[in-house]
Amino acid sequence: SRSGRCNRPASNEGSAGGQVAAERADSQAVAVLHKGYLLMDSNLHSRARWALIALAVYAVFDVVAFFSGLAEYRLLGTDYTIAQANANDDRQAMIGALQFILLIVTAVFYLRWFKCAYANVERLGGERRYGTGWAVGAWFVPILNLWRPKQIADDIWKASNRDGDTAVSPVVHVWWGA
Repeated sequence: SRSGRCNRPASNEGSAGGQVAAERADSQAVAVLHKGYLLMDSNLHSRARWALIALAVYAVFDVVAFFSGLAEYRLLGTDYTIAQANANDDRQAMIGALQFILLIVTAVFYLRWFKCAYANVERLGGERRYGTGWAVGAWFVPILNLWRPKQIADDIWKASNRDGDTAVSPVVHVWWGA
């Protein structure tokens, strides 16, 4: 389904046949769980792919910004003209604006994936401690954003662990600490 919802099978849910088809699709999706860490239906997989692409573009652009800042630093140690200073300022302003736009785009793609992954927790046999809206909202609530997104990530990790181990990987702890 391209309705923007996470992991909802395309069916006519108003009919009994549609409901049965939706339940059958859910049970088939859960069977896929045991072959990997996360239920990767097409919607979740697509969201993960776009989040990774956005993150990669953002990282590449950070390298560009680094070298632009280095060029600015080198300019400071020379006798530069007003035209050179203005060109440098324009370049830095453009790079800063593009970095901000890429940050917003990357955050949107990441949050769409994060919410979708959290919506899958119960389908994977795990337990969600919070509603799926908190997967996005928790990032924006002051003070609460210091620990709630990590708790949600822990729930995702625990539910997607194919071994049934309830311990959260040190990778998740390092990610949150970074």
